[in-house]
Amino acid sequence: MRRLLLATAVALAAAGAALAHEYAAGALRIDHPWTRPTAAGAPTAAGYMEITNTGRTADRLVSASSAHAARVEIHQSS
Repeated sequence: MRRLLLATAVALAAAGAALAHEYAAGALRIDHPWTRPTAAGAPTAAGYMEITNTGRTADRLVSASSAHAARVEIHQSS
C-alpha cells in the first residue's frame, strides 16, 4: 500500500495534476505534491512533496516511478 501511495503521489506531481493537498497510508503522510509546468519538449521536470513518518517504525523511500517519465530520481531537500 505504501509503495502504491508513493507512486501515485509522484505520478500526480509529475503530471501537474495534484488535486488534493495530502495523502496518507498508515503512519506515512504526503503533503502538497506539486510541479511547475514545463515547456513542450523539455528534457526534465521536477515534482515536490513532503513525506512525514508519524509512526514509531523507521521507513525509507527507496524507489519511485512515473507513467510520464522514463526515469525518476529522488533528491532530498532540508
